[in-house]
Amino acid sequence: PIPVCALAVSDERPVSTQSTWVKGRGLNMNVGFLVFLMDVIRSLDQKIRRSNERLNEKEDESEEVLTTDDVLTSVQKDRLREIKEEIDRKNIKMESCGDEGRVAEAQALLKEVEKLKLEGSQLQEQAKLVLRNTTYERPLQTCKICGALVDRVDPSRTLNHESGRTHQGFLQVREKAAELEETLEKKKKRLRVLRRGRETAE
Repeated sequence: PIPVCALAVSDERPVSTQSTWVKGRGLNMNVGFLVFLMDVIRSLDQKIRRSNERLNEKEDESEEVLTTDDVLTSVQKDRLREIKEEIDRKNIKMESCGDEGRVAEAQALLKEVEKLKLEGSQLQEQAKLVLRNTTYERPLQTCKICGALVDRVDPSRTLNHESGRTHQGFLQVREKAAELEETLEKKKKRLRVLRRGRETAE
């Protein structure tokens, strides 16, 4: 990754410490630094395009995407169905108890329902863990900022990636390049206005 410290170069530093300055036309811009950043971005975008092409080829070969249902055992699937049926039955009974004023019984049923829901959630989490660690090639996508391959299924992995140094470094490269381009364009516009003013005066 490009060191983030490289982005700290100021437009106000002396000419001797900058790459190339446009002078004599009202422009005070480190063009060399902008060109360097644009070369980095261009090279990175080419890498991203090639990565996307490879991923698209793999998707054409196989559209299969594993889900938690694919990694659950038959015993776990049966238990999840039982849990759902038990919860439905207890909910109906709990409503009946509430209508008849049997508060204590309704509260006991509620605790049982919560316990069943917890068991179901734990089974699902176990399946997700197996899915994360499976040797199956997980569906990926290329990060548009830094070119890294990120998980297309698990959002938590994407968030971890976006907070990483490589992603943040290239994000700052892109932002700095955009900032320099905008500044240069504004100065060019001011220069054109000044020139038109001089030509009108003459």
